[in-house]
Amino acid sequence: GGGGDDFDFQSVEGSWLNDAVRGSGILFDYGPSIDQMFVTWVTHTVDREIPTDPPPADDIGFTGHRWVNALLTLDGNVATGDMFVVEGGQFDTPADDNQRSRVIGNITVTFSSCNSGVFEYTFDAPINRSGSFDIVQLESVVSPGFSCGEMTETQ
Repeated sequence: GGGGDDFDFQSVEGSWLNDAVRGSGILFDYGPSIDQMFVTWVTHTVDREIPTDPPPADDIGFTGHRWVNALLTLDGNVATGDMFVVEGGQFDTPADDNQRSRVIGNITVTFSSCNSGVFEYTFDAPINRSGSFDIVQLESVVSPGFSCGEMTETQ
């Protein structure tokens, strides 16, 4: 899978992190039938804060917990797409007119292997923030016995 190349995006499914930042995690889920990858990027702080709804326009979600999502297009070992933030909803409650998703930037992920890569992001105005960081895989969700290295007869 993955844009017609040899890179297997199913091998990168699962939990990832930026090892240099506590409280930040990334989850990848590959959809082979659409040859795209869903990603969610979540951050949490240790301080409990009372969120305001909606957050200020120049902020990303609530201060104590933020998450963004994207559906990424695949090309070789690179995945790219628009980044969305979901606002106004609450878990386990019916959707209402205040719930919405909006594009706030883009994400590019370049996988150097099935357990390492670089995560790049750009937040649009009014946030105007961009950067990149190395990511490592915490857990793979592919078949038991899968190896990132050379394939064996049992795989």
